[in-house]
Amino acid sequence: FTAEKPGDKFAMTLTTPDGKTQPFNFDGDKFVPPSDLSSVAGLDIFETTSETVHKETIFSRIMFGMRGDQDVAIKRALSPDGLKQLVWEAKVLSQLEHDHIINALGRTNCGEGLVLPRATATLADKIENVVDEDEAKRLLKQLALALSHVHEQEFAHRDIKPDNILINGSGNVLLADFGICLADSEACPNR
Repeated sequence: FTAEKPGDKFAMTLTTPDGKTQPFNFDGDKFVPPSDLSSVAGLDIFETTSETVHKETIFSRIMFGMRGDQDVAIKRALSPDGLKQLVWEAKVLSQLEHDHIINALGRTNCGEGLVLPRATATLADKIENVVDEDEAKRLLKQLALALSHVHEQEFAHRDIKPDNILINGSGNVLLADFGICLADSEACPNR
């Protein structure tokens, strides 16, 4: 731990064994915890088992796991900024119910993991192979419907790319990864 007292606030930093630092904030002598997914209304607690790492970014790690007999993906925050993004993403998803937008199934019991349906592929995987014209039109129409809904709800996704366009078990598009989207009414963390 390292500590500083800038002004009337006391800040402490924890350095993990891998050399990463995480802030722990105090206001006077009161600990100010980072927000977590327990603050997002409507997210039930999901217990998952058999988690394996699928993908990691600077802010989050995607794990695959099981909830009973259901395959799920768990998006876990890797930093305080990642946790802010995850909370923001959960709040946005709670306002974007649509057939072609991924939905949050719940949260992990620690409040630092968002449980999502597990996709079978991404658009990036799909376009590595030859996609016939009718299939391409069908997928693009679904993506356009999803984006239209996002914009009607006054959000801007800001990270449209093949890796964020998931394909579910039925072969349909699910737009995902709303961590850096913007809304007219609120500022997104980590712009």
